[in-house]
Amino acid sequence: MKEQPQKVTIAARLLLFAAFALTSWQAVIRNGLDLPFSNGDKVLHFLAFYFLAVLVDFSFPHRRFGLPKIIMLIGYGLTIELVQSFLPYRYADTADVVADMLGSFAYAGSIPLFLRIPFYRECRKM
Repeated sequence: MKEQPQKVTIAARLLLFAAFALTSWQAVIRNGLDLPFSNGDKVLHFLAFYFLAVLVDFSFPHRRFGLPKIIMLIGYGLTIELVQSFLPYRYADTADVVADMLGSFAYAGSIPLFLRIPFYRECRKM
């Protein structure tokens, strides 16, 4: 039974690498992805960091999703904004960092619900 969670961890780490690469690329290109409604960018930040939080959690299952993982994600969000502040066609926005934080905290808040799913619980036992 240990083999399946180990495969999940490897897959999560590969997806995490790809997600960080895609998120970083979107953060520095001239016309990044956006949703066609007010604050669509903030929704994308929230969703991206929720998904990144899931992947970070599954990539390192031997540690619970707590402050160290959240701080790492927030640090990544701050780094994105810092880089954007130096790009002439982008700008740093504290509301983006708030959306990043909310996405990370939303995942943390949804863990008790996910623990009701047997697959999720099994992956947490590593």
